[in-house]
Amino acid sequence: MARVPLCTAEDLPEGYRDLFERTERSRSLPLSNLVRALAHIPTVLEHRTAYSNSLRHHTKLPRRDCELAILAVGHFTGCRYEFLHHVKPGLAAGLRREQIRALADFRTSPEFDDRERAIVRYAHEATVNIKVSDEAWNAVASHLEQNLLLELVLIVAWYNQTVRVVEPLQIDLEDRYRDVEMP
Repeated sequence: MARVPLCTAEDLPEGYRDLFERTERSRSLPLSNLVRALAHIPTVLEHRTAYSNSLRHHTKLPRRDCELAILAVGHFTGCRYEFLHHVKPGLAAGLRREQIRALADFRTSPEFDDRERAIVRYAHEATVNIKVSDEAWNAVASHLEQNLLLELVLIVAWYNQTVRVVEPLQIDLEDRYRDVEMP
């Protein structure tokens, strides 16, 4: 059970009563329990959603690479909430179930090509160590132009931030993700 109550639209202060509707519309997704928990601070939620949407809709890093990095963050942090939220989008973006299953063995698994391995290695080091080795940086930089590399850095950092909100607040997984088949 979440450590903070999940807000309803009626809980929001005047001027923010339409925040949930606007959030759903901007994300093209039903409200998440994370959004409902953070609605206790609607101004911050509004800006957080705008930043999240900018990473989701206004970056050029291929969606497949984004989802691979996000799934890696979810896997390496052990955050079931984040991981399960991104299995279906990852598959829709072109990842294979075998790749998602092989995240723990990314260094040696034949499921990854050099580019994918470099992305997962970067996400792993940035997530687990925070500091990224020159080897990991150079490997991913050899596959991504500078602007795409910067987008990857921001995406990995963003989803690490998300995990660090979800886990301490013990945000419950929504029912619609309970039937997500683990790859």
